[in-house]
Amino acid sequence: MIKKYKHIDLCTPIDKIEFGQGNDIRIHNAFRFYEIETVLDLCKMSRNAFLRIRSCGVRTIRAIEATLADYGLELEMDEKSIEEYQRYHSFVLTDSEWEERRYEIAKEIYLNKFSDFSKESAELALMAADDFIGVLKKHYQNKA
Repeated sequence: MIKKYKHIDLCTPIDKIEFGQGNDIRIHNAFRFYEIETVLDLCKMSRNAFLRIRSCGVRTIRAIEATLADYGLELEMDEKSIEEYQRYHSFVLTDSEWEERRYEIAKEIYLNKFSDFSKESAELALMAADDFIGVLKKHYQNKA
């Protein structure tokens, strides 16, 4: 069985990530110590670097690694692994992310193509968005 990971942009600020109750303050203090600001910064850090901090122990590192693992990431990632992650995850979207894109596309079509703002026009815009999303999904699935 293939494990499906959550998607995260590596430029996401590290303060947006939760590492579990009781760990957040200690972990975020360690991040400040090493000036880790994004998920990408964290992925480049070594396990041993955290062990050098007095308030970081094995339990803290395990919490960091477990959270990163939820996203298919880990500590001490090299440039090649980071590039592969970014390339793969730029094609992978959750159902809710596809749905969000669908409505954004439909809204753009509706506002730019139709001037009567009728229910029929809205339905046509949604159908066009569905067609477009279908094409995008096929394209991205072939690349992944």
